[in-house]
Amino acid sequence: MFATAVAETAAALAPLDGTALLWGEAPACVCELRSARPVGDPLAGFVPPASTGAEPGPGLWYARQVCAYVDIRDDAGGATVRLQYA
Repeated sequence: MFATAVAETAAALAPLDGTALLWGEAPACVCELRSARPVGDPLAGFVPPASTGAEPGPGLWYARQVCAYVDIRDDAGGATVRLQYA
């Protein structure tokens, strides 16, 4: 489930700048993804997205359902999203 949450988040954040950090010991894992563009909404993912069929899946909403901790931080270079699975 954590791998799917990371993949959905990466799809929602595209384009990524190539940075993905993973650490921890099972079952507690952490993944930090770096996006080239800001998210713009620190509360993104608290409401499920509208289902249009053309978008790449539930993204941050799915991550918030699966992960114990999701942190979104925008800065001048884009965004950093940290996912923690406990």
